Amino acid sequence: MPQEPSLSRAEYWILNQVAEFACPVCFLDTPDPELLFNKAGHGLSRPRLIEVLLKLSTKDWIVGCRRAVSDDWHRMDREEIAKAVDERGPKHDPQCLCYRLSIEGAETWEAFAAPDWDRYLNVLLGSSLEWTGANERRIRKYFALASNPDVMGINVRPASIEWDELRPWSATYWKVLPVGFRVRCEYQTIEKEALWDVRSQLQGLSRWCDWT
Repeated sequence: MPQEPSLSRAEYWILNQVAEFACPVCFLDTPDPELLFNKAGHGLSRPRLIEVLLKLSTKDWIVGCRRAVSDDWHRMDREEIAKAVDERGPKHDPQCLCYRLSIEGAETWEAFAAPDWDRYLNVLLGSSLEWTGANERRIRKYFALASNPDVMGINVRPASIEWDELRPWSATYWKVLPVGFRVRCEYQTIEKEALWDVRSQLQGLSRWCDWT
């Protein structure tokens, strides 16, 4: 694993964006990154963005793939990157180019970000709720806070709560941990004002790396 890798702020931003999930390349050229990513953007102009993406691809730290061909992750060249930056996104083009970390890129990101996997939580919110984490005590505490109706505006159905263990646990598309603890449940949405102090506790429980 690389030791103390040297990364620019923009390079780290681009790698960090796909630490958990792949991302459409065109999203990186959004005019309003805070709206899309809920954080400040990478600060690169379009030409510089293409150059940095090409550099990361040439280093084999990131790979690209069309969504319709999910197993065809490959090194991206300049022409492909430049075209991908101008694509309209998955809502309009399901086959737009996405990128993610390669094995080498994941090792580089992990060495730089120094994530604490014991604190990592995977939260899925859809027709049902699912929380998974490596630390059973932490995931139970998170669930106890998050299932409070005053916090997330949901009413968990107690009879639907299911706990289980995953051995091994694929925490992300590239990271496999020995065990994960998962809770799943059904819920109903309700209208309640959030308790911000409890939400702050949730954010603290889900912070898993020093660099974000």
